[in-house]
Amino acid sequence: MGCTVRSRTGSAGFQLPREPDLGHTELADLYDLRIDLESAAAALAAVRRSSEDLHSLSELLQRLKAHLYDAQPAVDLDAAFHIGIAAATHNPYYRQLLQYMNLQLHQAVAAARANTLQQARLPEAVHEEHEAIFEAIREGNAATARVATIHHLQCAAQRLGLTLRARSTAPLP
Repeated sequence: MGCTVRSRTGSAGFQLPREPDLGHTELADLYDLRIDLESAAAALAAVRRSSEDLHSLSELLQRLKAHLYDAQPAVDLDAAFHIGIAAATHNPYYRQLLQYMNLQLHQAVAAARANTLQQARLPEAVHEEHEAIFEAIREGNAATARVATIHHLQCAAQRLGLTLRARSTAPLP
C-alpha cells in the first residue's frame, strides 16, 4: 500500500502568457518580475563572473554597439546580453528562467527596440545602460549592478509606455 502525491499546478507547471494575450497591465507585471529577477542575477554575476564571462559580455556589447540601428540583430543581441548576465551567475536556473522569459517577451523587446530606433540618440542611451550594468559586473560591484539593472529595465518599461506599480524603497541586505 502506498501514497501518491499529485501536483495542483498540473504537468505544465509555471507558464507565462503568450505575447498576443498580454495587455499593458500584464506586460507591466512581467517587467516588474524581470526587474527583480534580472537585478538579482546581475548582482550575483558581479560576485561570480569569470574572465570568460566578462569576455563574452564585452563581445556581445561590442556587437550590439555595431548593430544599434539594425532592428533584428539588436533585439537578438540585447536578449543575448541579458541571458549572458544570467549565465555569469553560474546558476543554471537563472539562465534557464531568464532565457524562457526572454523567449516569451521577444515581441515586447522587439517593440521596445523599434520605439528606441524612432527617437534620436535613444539607441545610444540604451547602450549606455547596458554598459553601466557590464561595468558594475566587471568591477565586482553587486549593489551597483543591481541598481543599474533596475534602472535599465524601468527605463525599458517606460519606453514601452508601461506604468509600473510602486516598489519598495527599503535597502536590500
